[in-house]
Amino acid sequence: MKPFDLGYRTPAQEFLEERSGARDTACAVFCPGVDGMDYIKKILPQPIKKYIKRMLNKLHLWRVRLRHMQELKRIKEKKRIKVVFLAIHESVWKVDTVFRKMLDDPFFDPMILVCPHVEYGHETMVEDMERAYSYFSGKSYPVISSYDKASNSWLRVEDLKPDLVFFTRPYNHTRPEYYEDAFHKFLTCYVPYFYLATSHVSEQSMFNTHFHNVMWKIFMPHQHSMDRAKKVSDNKATNCVLTGYPSCESLLVKNEGKKGAWKEQVCGKKKVIFAPHHSIGAASGLSNFNEYAEFMVELSTRYRNETQWSFKPHPVLKPKLYRHPDWGKEKADKYYSYWDFSENTQLDEGEYSELFVQSDAIIHDSSSFIVEYVFVEKPCLYLVSDKQQPGLKNKFGLKALKAYYLAREKSDIESFLISVVDGGCSIKADHKQFLLDEVEPLYCHDSPSDKILRSIKLAIAAGK
Repeated sequence: MKPFDLGYRTPAQEFLEERSGARDTACAVFCPGVDGMDYIKKILPQPIKKYIKRMLNKLHLWRVRLRHMQELKRIKEKKRIKVVFLAIHESVWKVDTVFRKMLDDPFFDPMILVCPHVEYGHETMVEDMERAYSYFSGKSYPVISSYDKASNSWLRVEDLKPDLVFFTRPYNHTRPEYYEDAFHKFLTCYVPYFYLATSHVSEQSMFNTHFHNVMWKIFMPHQHSMDRAKKVSDNKATNCVLTGYPSCESLLVKNEGKKGAWKEQVCGKKKVIFAPHHSIGAASGLSNFNEYAEFMVELSTRYRNETQWSFKPHPVLKPKLYRHPDWGKEKADKYYSYWDFSENTQLDEGEYSELFVQSDAIIHDSSSFIVEYVFVEKPCLYLVSDKQQPGLKNKFGLKALKAYYLAREKSDIESFLISVVDGGCSIKADHKQFLLDEVEPLYCHDSPSDKILRSIKLAIAAGK
């Protein structure tokens, strides 16, 4: 029996046959590849197309859930399960505490498979993969690259025989064997790669893509995200679990004994992070990079005796700059090199928890950092280009944004920097209130990573 051949006529099929008087019409609609499919799509009224799409989505979700039940039955009695984490960029690796706790738990046998980001060409893909592989191997994690450069071949996920697959990105920016092929075959989990504090992408994209609906478990960072997923997603968020955000656990740990994340200076200076978003030129983007890129260089030079800087760009900013008509590869590389090699600056493109904890302030227009930096209880400035941009933050993000000083022009940025240098910039009362309301309940008694491991174990034991 084929996947969608359930042995009976669905209501949509019966409706089409009754309307057209032809069984072949229904077959053409429900069986991709049948002759006449394009013609049928063309002549069907829009309400029928939507009805058929809903029916097909329901059938497909039913098939995936059936697969999940089969996998749960297979692994229920296992003493140890193999978990494969599909990682793309190390800077959006938000499950480090989950992975480390799995390494220490005899029930789990975790490993990392470095996967490609194919959107920006082969050369950039290889560079990203090599950087990610080096990062994970440097932490002595069990890691393997999905790409064999010598043979130009790819490792399949099924070759690793996983019992559970963890996704770290929800987008179809990789090869199908590390996206739809994987989430159709295995038990799958996902921790959002950003804190879900902004709406610069639609709620449908955040909560209700095919990816979100077919995941076995999604571990949500905050209550607002749970509430919106229940409202927006086709499956009413029945696969979502509220845990908090595991990547923020390290931001709550004291810094004693940790390796310095900042370049050594001759004398003590205030450590300031500049973290621009990647959405340059986008109508609904968060980025103000084009407006402030050169000004930030100017500030780092003018205040070089009082400050040192970390340039912490989003990982896809550089390839977007390469393609931007006002930038290009040569200009972008020169800009990155300034931050990488100047005496009082540094370029940070990877892990950032220690960078955050050891800093004195941040200036940014990013998405997830709106919440993440609040954890370290340091002064923070958000770049707002116009009065419309706050509309890109959701209810939770707007609450976090109250912890921030806001900059709408260059003078606001410089005033903030001067107050940080002088030591007169303290965190706001709303900053402290956000920590009490949103952080303490989810992080201080039981960590997100502990909740995630416990949730997986209980679900496997219950077979659901």
